[in-house]
This record gives sequence, structure tokens and C-alpha cells, in this order.
Amino acid sequence: MLDFNYHIHSTFSDGASPMWQMTQQAHRSGFKHIAITDHGPLPFQNDWSIDQAARKAYIKMINEQKDLYPDMNIFRGLELDYIPGITEDFQKLKELWDLELVVGSVHLVKHPESGKLWFIDGPKQNYDSGLEKIFHQDIKKGVQTYFHQINEMIRTQKPDIIGHIDKIRMNNMKRFFLPSDPWYQELLEETLTCVKSCNCILEINPRGFYKGKIEDLFPSDIALEIIRDNNIPVTINTDAHKTDELSKGHEKAIKKLKENGINSVKRLTENGWEDYAL
Repeated sequence: MLDFNYHIHSTFSDGASPMWQMTQQAHRSGFKHIAITDHGPLPFQNDWSIDQAARKAYIKMINEQKDLYPDMNIFRGLELDYIPGITEDFQKLKELWDLELVVGSVHLVKHPESGKLWFIDGPKQNYDSGLEKIFHQDIKKGVQTYFHQINEMIRTQKPDIIGHIDKIRMNNMKRFFLPSDPWYQELLEETLTCVKSCNCILEINPRGFYKGKIEDLFPSDIALEIIRDNNIPVTINTDAHKTDELSKGHEKAIKKLKENGINSVKRLTENGWEDYAL
């Protein structure tokens, strides 16, 4: 089992376990370096992100956990959504929330003309309904818009970690496109080139696998080959929403990386990012 995880949710957002339970279990399990990264605030009503009014309580709770477990590095973080023209600048939020780490992700894809938002996460009905009503079943345009939004986030916001970079695959379930489709691979390669140039860390995330949504990881096997060939730095996060997910998928992630010739990942400690041999 790895001793780090920088993508952890609690009941401050859509997690199922309180923060104190997550940190307690992490400590009991031998973790040395973790980040609490609840979904950051959004400027519209929803049922998955932290409320702006909870900022002081959130920071206070993380600081209390730091004091409670001085032998474990607990980083103050948020998973921030990027929606062009809607969400706040990551650096501004980082300063306001006194964050030590930001995971940047896209869960809502903004249609370039209408401005309507396609929610690609949650039940697949959200995905299907948005594809029909917002992108009028034009899957190529929807996927292209997703990756271009990711690219824009990388270039303009420069998150510390890029979360589940190809999550657009998850609720697709091989119905509307295949990761082997040439047009999809072209978009993926373009985004990974963007990652290479940004000095960000790319997350290897097994959540889709252990939740039974996909057969491999975020990102896919095809992406892992490109990551290896281009020396793109990666870390392993489980995207835990409850205590028993803190190390879930570790074995799968390590096995997949090694099979694709990736034998080390990045680990964040009190001294910054360092190489960690698998």
C-alpha cells in the first residue's frame, strides 16, 4: 500500500465520511502524506460542493487534524472545478482558503455557444440527458469541448494536480465513442502535450475502476503509453469519498503503471514533490 493520497473528500462536500474519520483511518492505515480536497465552492446551487460559508470551519477542521496527527503531513486542499467565465481564479481561491494544494478538474462542460452546462459525472442519466439536450447528440463536439476546457484550465489555472483527466469516458461506457477512435486519441494527445508543458502533476485515479464504471484507470492505457514516452509526472490518488476508499485501487494502479513501463510516481512531502519508486 502507498503511504500518500492527495484526493480525499469528506462530508464538507459529497463525501460519506466526516473529515475526522478520514484522517483517523488514514493514520491507522499508515499514511504519511494526505490532502483533504473537498469540492471547492461554485457560484450556483448544487448538492456536491462545499458552501462558501463553510470556509472558516473547513480550514479550522483541517488545522485541528494537523495538530492531532503531527507525524502525518495533512495538506489543506480543494478540488476546484474549472468552468470558463463562471468559476473563480484558482490562485485567488488558493489564497482565500489558505490552501496548500489544488486538484483541478472538469465535471461540467460549458457549451461554447449556448453556455449551458453538461454534467458528465453522477448517474449516467445526467450524461445522456446533457448530451442530447445541450450537445444534440454530437459526441465529438461534446468530447472536444471537454478536452479544450481541460487544456484551458491547465494553461490558465495551473493546478498542482490535474484530476481524472479523461473522466469524459466514464459514463460513456463505450456507447458513443471508443478510446481507440482516432479523433479521440488526437484530442487526448493534445491534452497530454498541454500537461507536459505546464509543470503540473497528472493524477492516476482508480475510482472509476473500483466503482465498476470502467475497466481501467483515469487515464486510460492508451494515455499511459504517451505519459511514459513523454516523461509526464504522475501521482496516484484514490479520490476517496469514504474511509474504505483511502487505499482502494492501489494495487490496480501500481500494476497498470508498471505494465506500461512507469516505475516511479511523485509524492508530496513537507519538502515538496519527490520521486517515489513503485
